[in-house]
Amino acid sequence: MPPPSLHHINPGLLEVYTGPMYGGKTDHLKDRIDPILHIHDKPYLWVEPSTNVRKLRVPKRIQRHFFPADHPEKIFEYLNDHPQTRIIAIDEGQFAAHSLVMVVEKLLARNQNVIVGGLDLDFRGETFGCMGDLMARAHYLERCYKGKCHYTGCENVSVRTQRLIDGKPAPYDSPIVIVEDKESKKRKIIYETRCHLHHFVPGKPGVRIIIP
Repeated sequence: MPPPSLHHINPGLLEVYTGPMYGGKTDHLKDRIDPILHIHDKPYLWVEPSTNVRKLRVPKRIQRHFFPADHPEKIFEYLNDHPQTRIIAIDEGQFAAHSLVMVVEKLLARNQNVIVGGLDLDFRGETFGCMGDLMARAHYLERCYKGKCHYTGCENVSVRTQRLIDGKPAPYDSPIVIVEDKESKKRKIIYETRCHLHHFVPGKPGVRIIIP
């Protein structure tokens, strides 16, 4: 289907914006919600898994709500108190339990317009959480690739998220989600966006990794 109008609610449709880190996924969600609020003053809901602790540049007029990552069905508690809500934005969907897929299906059955943003692949280059199933169900899917590969000297488009631990590519057996604690703070963990050629995951099964 063609790109949805930024200024309209699309009842019963699922829009998914995905890609690597720093690709502009959250910006797409803001661009969808802000006109609905600013121009039409329509009820909306912006939710995120409680795992997400990023400081986002979200306009103050957009209120962020959090639900337990393991219990996305908690979204319905808010909607029960705000039955006029017609558009729901779910950011960082990859952190939510797989039951988010069921929640989204129920929201669509209620004729809600659901917009999801999240990483399609984890640092390993594998499907991240429930995002694969949400992408398969999307009526409109946009992959957000913004910027060049961060690998020195490369001009390719960034399509993957590279995790670096103390300056080296994180091995395949690293946790998918790193919870900040005393041990993690001892290591320097950063993320870059890379092209496919320069995305390195030492120890990944069936893949021979040659790191210059």
